[in-house]
Amino acid sequence: MVMALNARGGSADIDAVFLREADAIRQAAREVAEAHGLPAMWLNDHVRHFVAPDAPTVAFFEVPGLRVRMVRLDYLFYMKAWAGDPIDQRDLRAIARALDLKDEQHAYDIVRGFSRGELSREVQILLESLFE
Repeated sequence: MVMALNARGGSADIDAVFLREADAIRQAAREVAEAHGLPAMWLNDHVRHFVAPDAPTVAFFEVPGLRVRMVRLDYLFYMKAWAGDPIDQRDLRAIARALDLKDEQHAYDIVRGFSRGELSREVQILLESLFE
């Protein structure tokens, strides 16, 4: 949200999914934290539990030795709709604007497209509230 859409202020951490060398990356992140007085989990891969292995991604940036991709905005919209906490609700509005969603039907279509099974009533209410 911060880097892709500049939709809100900074965050206390960076969520990531490490595809290779996860233990080495975690160790490097700990060393950076100690050297620079950062929180121990400033770079963490807890989000890996919520991002499907086949989640659609787009290139964000690349430098020698590092390639950064991010989930597509429609997939992020789906993830945040299911999470449904207050900060996710604010983020959903920003993503809906970026995706140029006009009504709740478009929102339903995106979330249903990635969901397995029926949408919970909470998700339905959240999506409806975006367009009130």
